[in-house]
Amino acid sequence: MMEFSLYEDVLLLIDMPEEGMFAGAVGTVVDRHELLGKEMGYSVEFFDADGTTRGVVTVPAHALRRWETND
Repeated sequence: MMEFSLYEDVLLLIDMPEEGMFAGAVGTVVDRHELLGKEMGYSVEFFDADGTTRGVVTVPAHALRRWETND
């Protein structure tokens, strides 16, 4: 399972319509949530192309990947 550092840019891999977020959204990891025996979770601040925050959502690690310059 991939782990992410604080303030690392990530890409959302799944739709989360209840949060208003959809696959392809770009965000920055702002917190890590580690529970013994559970998958790592991350609070991610998602933003639009002009840098306006769209929301801060807690996301399981499997639903994220590192953002790359060609994204």
